[in-house]
Amino acid sequence: MKINESGSTHNLLEIYRSELKQAKNLRAKKDAGTEEENSLLNISPEAREIQFFHQKLDGLSDVRQDLIENIQQKIEDGSFEADEEKIINGLFEEIDSVKDLKR
Repeated sequence: MKINESGSTHNLLEIYRSELKQAKNLRAKKDAGTEEENSLLNISPEAREIQFFHQKLDGLSDVRQDLIENIQQKIEDGSFEADEEKIINGLFEEIDSVKDLKR
């Protein structure tokens, strides 16, 4: 008995290949959708507000040039007087704030 590939067998193979290709495409789309959904990030209103203020702070300069120039001028003309108590209190406040951050 000789078995030849008939037209119906060939058609079945083509249908099977087509189904495999469709299943593979569906899995790829599903995986892409899952990755896309996982990449989304929901930020609470509080976190958005914190983020907003961080951006504003990043835009500010750490140096107030007007104060520096004012103090430099006072030093040059001899009218600058340092308030030792204010300096010491400021240092203590800074030390306390650093200790609070470490807790």
